Parts: sequence; C-alpha cells; structure tokens
Amino acid sequence: MKICDSCGAYNSDDRGFCVDCGEKLGDKISEKAEKELDRKINEVSEKMYNKTDPLYVSVFDKAVGTVSLVCLLLLFIICAAALFRQQSVIFSVYGFLCLILSAVEAFFPKFNWAIEKFRLSFRISNPDDAEPSDFYRIMRKLTEVILCAAGIAVLAVGIFAVSRPPVVKYINTIAAGHTGTETAEEVINSNPDLWGKIIDGGDYTVSVFIDELEKSAETGLKEILMMQAVREIEGLDSSFIYTDKNDFLYNYSIRDFEIITDNTQYSQ
Repeated sequence: MKICDSCGAYNSDDRGFCVDCGEKLGDKISEKAEKELDRKINEVSEKMYNKTDPLYVSVFDKAVGTVSLVCLLLLFIICAAALFRQQSVIFSVYGFLCLILSAVEAFFPKFNWAIEKFRLSFRISNPDDAEPSDFYRIMRKLTEVILCAAGIAVLAVGIFAVSRPPVVKYINTIAAGHTGTETAEEVINSNPDLWGKIIDGGDYTVSVFIDELEKSAETGLKEILMMQAVREIEGLDSSFIYTDKNDFLYNYSIRDFEIITDNTQYSQ
C-alpha cells in the first residue's frame, strides 16, 4: 500500500501516481505499518456499523446495566439484613425483577430480540427476516432506564425500611421464654427497654403490627403484645374492648372509619 504525501489517499502498490490528485507516489509503506493502518480502518468501520445497529450494546447500555447489577447486589445485602432483623422483604421481589430485566435488556439485547421474533412468528411470515426499527431501539433504551429506576426506588425503600427499628423482632424477644401464665403487663415489665423502643416507633410500629395481626392465624402472646402496643401508641382507653385479634382488627377498622367520617363532617 502507498499513501499519497500530497492528499493522504490510499493507493495500491502497483500505482505510480495518486488516484485522487495525480501526484507521484513514493515507496510503499512497511508491512507492519500497513497492518496497523488496516486495524484502525477496521475499528472505524466497526464503530460506524455499530452506531446503526439497534441491537448494539453501547456505552450507555453498559452504564445502565452496570448500575443495575450494583443495585442488585445492594438489594441482596439489604434483604439479608432485613431477614436478620425479622423484617418483611416482600418489597424486594419487585426490585429484583426490575433490576434483572434491566441488566438483561442492557447487556443482552439480541436475546430479547430473539424472544420478540418468536412472538412475531405467530403473527407474520418469515420472522427471521424482521429487523428492529428505530422506534424499537428507542423503546429498548427507555425500558432499561425505567426498569433500572424502578429497581433503585425499591432499593431506596428497602434501605429506609432496614433503618427503622425491627419491632417484630423486639416483640419476639419479649415473648420468648414466657409460658403464657403471666399477664401481658407482667411480660411487658420483664423487658421495659425493648418495650420502650417499640413504643418510640410510633405510627411505624402501628402499621407493622396491624399488618402482622392481619397475617396471623391465631391470637397468641405475641399478638396480645402487639395489640397492647397499638393501644398504647394510639392512646386507646378502656372503652376499646376486644376478645381476640380478629375482634381487635374489626373494632380498630371501625374506629378509623368513624374518625374519617367525623373529620369529613367537621370539614363540611
């Protein structure tokens, strides 16, 4: 290969004059220089091709995919911490799903396109000849960003949840070792420090305990303690009477309805 000193055009070895400007050509470049030049040309050509390929994994895709994987790891750690603290991890299911789908969409677009072509095979002929459109490319990137953002939101909720006191674990600790012959007051007085932490949780404690009571199949010591904590936090006096946790939840829901009704009438 010969390179024109005048215009920089590439010429074959057998040419004496430049094909572009007509200037006389010098000696051909070395084999090593020619290989390096071919490598650079191939790199430029590949980049130009990739920019037009809707399934190309760009730097943007790699960035979104990496963020998704990092958040996935953090979410796993948060879930482990929540389980250790006996807190609910149901929120994590949506986060794991969103982050995994985001990473797959970012790093393996051809896999998703293969699924799309399989779906198209039930609707059109020759689906293997189908090519992704510019709209598909835009929606692919938008989808991975939305999924990643949703996963980050779930991660933020998880971090906030783990930062709150593990009130269910506190209840289990207080109830452990008691035979059931003691009164609720005696059990509470056996561990006043933990009980104080439960009460300090305020509305957060109430919402967690109401949820736990709704899921419980019985009315054991733990349920009695949770109902007592709700009564204490909400300031429910002796007029709030109940027989078991189902009766408690029913009366509690009626009380909330009456409060909302009274507030509505007052505002009118």
